[in-house]
Amino acid sequence: MVGLLAASVLVAGLFGQPAKPDPVVIPYPMEMTKKTGEFEILPSTQIVATGEALEVANNFATYARIPTGYPLSIRPTKPTKDYIEFEVKDELKWLGPEGYRINIRDTFISIRSATPQGLFYGVQSLRQLLPHSIESKEPVFTNWKVPGLDITDMPRFSWRGLMLDESRHFFGQEKVKKLIDTLALYKINRFHWHLVDDGGWRVEIKKYPDLTKIGAWRAGDGRGWSNSDIFFHPNDGIVEVYGGFYTQDQVRDIVAYAAERNVEIVPEIEMPGHSLPALWVNRELACDDATLNKLLPNLPYQFANVYCAGNEKTYEFLEGVLDEICELFPGKYVHIGGDEVDQRAWQTCTKCVDRRIKERLNGTDELQAYFISRMASYLKNKGKVAIGWDEILDGGKLKDAAVMSWRGTEGGAKAINQGFAAVMSPTSYCYFDYSYATTPVEKVYGFDPMPPKLTIPQQALLLGAQGNVWTERMESFDRVEEMVFPRLLALSEALWTPAKQKNFARFQKNLPQAQNRLEALGVNYHGKDDERRDGLIGSRLLTFGGPPSGESSKLATFFAVLAGLFFGGHKWSNKNREASLLASG
Repeated sequence: MVGLLAASVLVAGLFGQPAKPDPVVIPYPMEMTKKTGEFEILPSTQIVATGEALEVANNFATYARIPTGYPLSIRPTKPTKDYIEFEVKDELKWLGPEGYRINIRDTFISIRSATPQGLFYGVQSLRQLLPHSIESKEPVFTNWKVPGLDITDMPRFSWRGLMLDESRHFFGQEKVKKLIDTLALYKINRFHWHLVDDGGWRVEIKKYPDLTKIGAWRAGDGRGWSNSDIFFHPNDGIVEVYGGFYTQDQVRDIVAYAAERNVEIVPEIEMPGHSLPALWVNRELACDDATLNKLLPNLPYQFANVYCAGNEKTYEFLEGVLDEICELFPGKYVHIGGDEVDQRAWQTCTKCVDRRIKERLNGTDELQAYFISRMASYLKNKGKVAIGWDEILDGGKLKDAAVMSWRGTEGGAKAINQGFAAVMSPTSYCYFDYSYATTPVEKVYGFDPMPPKLTIPQQALLLGAQGNVWTERMESFDRVEEMVFPRLLALSEALWTPAKQKNFARFQKNLPQAQNRLEALGVNYHGKDDERRDGLIGSRLLTFGGPPSGESSKLATFFAVLAGLFFGGHKWSNKNREASLLASG
């Protein structure tokens, strides 16, 4: 009886004055200041916008009308109260093209920026401040309240990306759009689309239809991954095949969809290595038979996966491919690979040796540099910038290209010192196919891509960084999402938030609310299937990724007390809390 009385007293204390959770915006803004009061979206609320701001405002209204059920009509002038205003203001240019300001008071919300792009990012922050029910595809009865705040925000880096490998496993148009939606919410603005590798060719090239008629389909059911088991066969029903590809119309649709969400797609067409499907259907582009026959017993594949660097037809073929790629993808960058090139065939291939002599190249590294620079120059003439993995620096003589550094950050630093732009994507922080035990969320959060001791002009050459997802062992998109999230949220804050504003304890505390939003969006994430409430019921510990706060802490304590009273001596303790988000993958 005494125990029950104590519990009732504790419950009264716990629930007498419920604490409101802190506002959560990921990535954390440059400046965010709490103000008194809150704004509530009501059936009477109106949207105010004109000119350049109108499209963003209309998109927000269209998005919010479904879950709220409110009309949210748009008008050009402000009423006295109860409005959400979108405004493009030239004097905010100092925030850059992606920066924005939000002011939230009892009577209005104001989102301002120098560009519609900045307004878009202001909307993503507003979405996160609203109840996660705002993501619902049907009306929801709830209070649509937003806390009083002032936010001034702009990104630290301009390149904030994620790479998805679809050569090994193909996921399709709707899955890619879903991923782009989530990238945009967390202010990721580059989607590096790895469309060509040894596992298959995934984009239609009308000049060379066999690339997808044959090269997009692997014999077998697609389960597992082994280089030695790769055989390509048309999808004609004769043998079981696995794969798929994007038609050019589908690519255009996805590119337009991404552009509406301020995500630039960077296509990757691997060369000169990792090109097995293209060489499978165009064997004349490989090195000479005498060389290949000697190497064949030592190749991991059924055929060579490296283009002949001495054959003029190789360059003609790739120029034909890039012509169509440049037409499909209007963005600035085209990724041309350049990693893990097996140069053994080039050492004795007659055409490669002749090319080295003609171009006065010393060794196969310089031959690779010639190959990459030639393709980069072709792209430059088409108004594009080639970007490649950091091996493209190995032979020297590089020109007209940017560098993506994956073997640590040294390649990026080297590129910058040589005057090239760089994007950091080291395996140690940014490879999301690595397990959570190897690369936990906290480690990703702590990543700083900026090399030390750079001059101000050199710092401008560091574009930013990105996460990479290689899918050899990810047969389902559900698994891809599990490996990406929540690590991508940590990376988004590492790349957007000023270094001095980063705080992992705050990020970890905010993560459960972000996970609720991911769940509302139907996005899988690591730890989703774990029990995720604080406390102990009976002898079973319930886990949560971070310290308790607000109502979750009070509920946890309440249930822990009941557990101790009625289940015999089990004590709730912070020391027993498991950080599930940092557990092994």
